[in-house]
Amino acid sequence: MPIVTVHSRPHTLAERTDLVARVTEAVVTAYGVSPDAVQVFLVEADDEHWARGGRLGGLKKARP
Repeated sequence: MPIVTVHSRPHTLAERTDLVARVTEAVVTAYGVSPDAVQVFLVEADDEHWARGGRLGGLKKARP
């Protein structure tokens, strides 16, 4: 049973629905499994809960 986890910023329900369908189809094609066997976990974090390059997502400069 393949499990895929996607970490990202928050998205709309329509965007999440589309993503899950596309990820599921990719796994079905690559692994030859049934769509019912694929699990997709979405982990969304807003700007205050993720960082890149030493900066929180919503900040312009790193804090000292």
